[in-house]
Amino acid sequence: MTLLTKSLLVLALVGFAVGFATNFLWRIGLPLGAVCFGLFLISKILERESALYDQEHRMRLVLAEKNTRQR
Repeated sequence: MTLLTKSLLVLALVGFAVGFATNFLWRIGLPLGAVCFGLFLISKILERESALYDQEHRMRLVLAEKNTRQR
């Protein structure tokens, strides 16, 4: 898991905990926890695709650099 994914999970858990523990922050904590949990799920699903894209992008940059050096 990346730092962003871990951070979103921690924020979601803290938001849910604050929402359930206090009645005053219930209207802030639970929605914040739900939003962060949704973002965590989205980032977790797209994490592998993002890594593949980064690898492909690096490979293309190396190939482009090799082509410019050969000329």
